[in-house]
Amino acid sequence: MQQILQGEAVTDRRRMYIFLVDVSGVAQTGVTGITVTVSKNGGSLNAADNSLIEISNGFYYYEFSADEIDTLGTLAILVVTTEALDFPGMLMVVLRDLHVSIVDQVWDERLTGMTHNVPTSAGRRLRQVAGGLILHDGVAQAAASNTMTLDVGADANDDFYNHAIVRIVDGTGSEQERIIVDYNGTTKIAKVAPPWIVIPNSASDFELLPGVSHAETNSKTVKIGLLQSATASTATLDSSASSIDEFYTCDVLEIDAGLGEGQEKIITAYNGTTKVVTLSSDWIVIPDATSEYIVEEALSVVPEAELARKLISNTRRLLANGDEEVLDDDENTVINIRRITDKGGKPVTILTVTPGVPTLQTKTL
Repeated sequence: MQQILQGEAVTDRRRMYIFLVDVSGVAQTGVTGITVTVSKNGGSLNAADNSLIEISNGFYYYEFSADEIDTLGTLAILVVTTEALDFPGMLMVVLRDLHVSIVDQVWDERLTGMTHNVPTSAGRRLRQVAGGLILHDGVAQAAASNTMTLDVGADANDDFYNHAIVRIVDGTGSEQERIIVDYNGTTKIAKVAPPWIVIPNSASDFELLPGVSHAETNSKTVKIGLLQSATASTATLDSSASSIDEFYTCDVLEIDAGLGEGQEKIITAYNGTTKVVTLSSDWIVIPDATSEYIVEEALSVVPEAELARKLISNTRRLLANGDEEVLDDDENTVINIRRITDKGGKPVTILTVTPGVPTLQTKTL
């Protein structure tokens, strides 16, 4: 049986082709006095909106109007004329081709652990494959300028999603991506940086992706988090920062996202109780509580003009090949050897630090 899509916009696809013959089976051309009626789903026959159009050699077509194909189900047509036999016809008005509808339903099905968890099933396997790319997905419960409350099924462990990327894939705030800098497994609240441009809401679908934005960091990364506040020459790290005084002294504080992004400062002092770091120079743009920071070991990130190291009770000695050896107090035992380079791998200025000597001697490779 012929099918026409409900609401089909292409007029050529709304046509039914008709062959008119007389009682002897002879094709009738130029037929006049034609009456066309249509019926929806067995209802009464009503006058058709359009007329029969002749093609040639007894072939005609009727083009249904948009109103005539607005209802799903059967659509009957009756063509009556005194010059040919009556022609009854019937077709189906359908939503979509059946196989296309089934395929769409399958591929639009949401893959969740609640509904696709049968062992070895296709749905579960697809979820497992996606698990390598998507850490978690769901619908947000709420959000604020620099936070988002994940769904109740999110992980219950604190900091589990730290440094992951949260992407809004549908709903309010869609297409935004932010870095999670702190996560509370009890409340499901994730702090993000920088702040949202459009704040998501309880109808926003999200995905959590691995934190590829921190691919530039390495084993010398000491701490990543969200500042609590800052002044012209200080910054207060998040509450999870070390409680040991001077723990980050001589490391580098970099604003990785949010207000003040791109600035780097050497830490000259650190208070483990207040979490306040004192910096080598004033900020150009003072960060705030929306600023994500990275603390990195100085030698891994700063160029020679800013190079500084902690004064420890050891002597450092430059070797001919550009390595540096660190001697213990009796200057006999080598306790560490490292190659000193800048970010690009180029050797930088070496500091020779001698205990008890307040000045630093430098040598450029």
